[in-house]
Formats: sequence, C-alpha cells, structure tokens
Amino acid sequence: MTFDEISASSSAPLQFNAFIDCYRSAQQEDGIGVKSALPFRAFAPLMADITLLEFVDNQALPYRLAGENVLERMGRDVIGKDFLDYIPPALRFESLTAHRAMCSLPCGYYMIYENEYVSGQRVKAETMTLPLKKSTSGAANFFLSYHIHHKVTGVNLHEKNAALIVGYELSTFVDIGYGLPESATHEAAPARA
Repeated sequence: MTFDEISASSSAPLQFNAFIDCYRSAQQEDGIGVKSALPFRAFAPLMADITLLEFVDNQALPYRLAGENVLERMGRDVIGKDFLDYIPPALRFESLTAHRAMCSLPCGYYMIYENEYVSGQRVKAETMTLPLKKSTSGAANFFLSYHIHHKVTGVNLHEKNAALIVGYELSTFVDIGYGLPESATHEAAPARA
C-alpha cells in the first residue's frame, strides 16, 4: 500500500493524513524520517496515541515513548517494556521480520486488528508504523507508530492483562518511496478466543 491508499481506505483519514504529513516533512533523502526533523507543533495533537519503539540488538522492541491514551488503554506504564511481550508468541517472529524489513528497505507497516485491554474490552484498531532515525547520520533503529481505536468488538471480563494483536483483518507493508518487500500483505488472521 501507499500513503494515499491508506488515507483512502482508513476509517480515520484526517488523523492518518496528519501523521503522514508530519512524517513526510521529516523524511530525508534515504526515505527515513529523522526524529529531530519532526514538526512537533503539528505533531502535538497526535501525541496521545503515539508510540516510539527502539530496535535493540535486532531482537527486542522496548517502548521508549507511549502517549497518555496508549498508557491508559494498556493499564500500566509500558516504557522500557518489550512490545513483543504483549503480542501472541505465534506472531513474534513475524513482527521481528517486519521490523527488520522496515529498517532495511525502508518501508512502513499498516494494520487493522484487535487488542484486548485490562478493562476487558476487545477493540478494533488501526496502526501505522514508520522507521525513524535519531539523527541524520544515525541508523534507522526506531519505530514511530500512530494508533487509532475505533469500536469495542467484545468484552472479556476474565482477562486481566493487555494483549495486543489478538486477531487482525489486514497486515501490510507501506511504500514510503522504496518499494515493498515480497509477501507484503496478510489478510484476516482469526482472533484468539
């Protein structure tokens, strides 16, 4: 998918357009956004639903930033915690592979999926994740994500822990100007019971 295709198909096109515009203004010649080049004034209204992950040793993705809406939904402070610990074990290898592709190609990633939160709510969500560098000369080892939550799809009062990506409708790479990896789209994985 391209930025324009995501904007056209998203349930929240205005928010995703704002996120995309902020990222585009921070993109360098290599296509990767630089943290210090993000237009923070334009970015501020999105911050409550933003996360920033760091790729550590090519195998861990600790949260370095999580907006207040993200923290509220998760029911705990996730800063320093590994994102991979919150997704089903069966998806961890696929997630690491996708994050490696985002760094190396470079490209982004877009998902429509369901999460379960400590409130017991199962919620349909959309997320776009884009590679980010700390500085113009640095490596792309950060991932900036914007999360939109749409509707409650169920309630599980027995679950007391947050679980991310318990099922998904669409999982696809995003072309940020350098093409897409092979097998770029995955459709409808069943939600866990």
